[in-house]
Amino acid sequence: MPVLDFKEIPQANKSGGNQDIFELFARDFFEALGYEIELSPGRGADGGKDLVVIEPMTGILTKTTKRWIVSCKHKAHSGSSVSSSDEVDIKGRVDKFQANGFIAFYSTLPSSGLSNDFERLMNLVPPISIEVFDRTRIEKFVLFDSRLRHVLRQYFPDNYQYLTQNYAWEKLFSALLILISEGSLKERLASAYMDALIRLEPSDLPKDMRKEFQILSENLTKAEPEGDEGKVIATINSMSDLEVVQLAEKILDLYERYRTRIIDDVWQE
Repeated sequence: MPVLDFKEIPQANKSGGNQDIFELFARDFFEALGYEIELSPGRGADGGKDLVVIEPMTGILTKTTKRWIVSCKHKAHSGSSVSSSDEVDIKGRVDKFQANGFIAFYSTLPSSGLSNDFERLMNLVPPISIEVFDRTRIEKFVLFDSRLRHVLRQYFPDNYQYLTQNYAWEKLFSALLILISEGSLKERLASAYMDALIRLEPSDLPKDMRKEFQILSENLTKAEPEGDEGKVIATINSMSDLEVVQLAEKILDLYERYRTRIIDDVWQE
């Protein structure tokens, strides 16, 4: 079940000053991820592009870039898929702007016909690079990439308030962000517990998750420390790689189950 309500972003086909918000969301989304915004969204005839972004490509010896046309289609309010008739002459548009690829940035999904069009373009010689950011892929980035936290807050204020006002969600979500960040898994596991989960009590969670969380906490604090390393570091350093993976997976499992609970609103005391 989706977490983000894309209807928080105003409709793109209605005047009133807010019809460009989805394009601005796309601009800020890619900028936060490290893309350079070469051409920003503009009202009026746009020659078949909503914005053009430059992706830095770092190799061992050289740095190159890749230019993408980003086509934004916001149909969340109607729930309609994006059809072939909504994306006219993709190849011509890519060629016109001397781009290397095409990004479909949609608040719903591409239709089966449009997906087939994308497949044909990727099979051309030379092929055209196609990346599809549908509602599910966008949501994963916005929720799980810490660089996009301010984008979540700006463009989905109601969702952001609902998610962060729940203390247990905030801590589990913070632990998840730490687990998917950089560093060794042992370092990330230690940080996820000490910077987030240590502040939770079993009573903060639904009844059927409390015992599991208590066992998780006990398994992360059972070793006696040496020097000033603390119980958590001492415990994790004594673990095998498999044990570390299993505890990290348990945190992910607790997060996913709790996420489903607060979305479905079925937490019963």
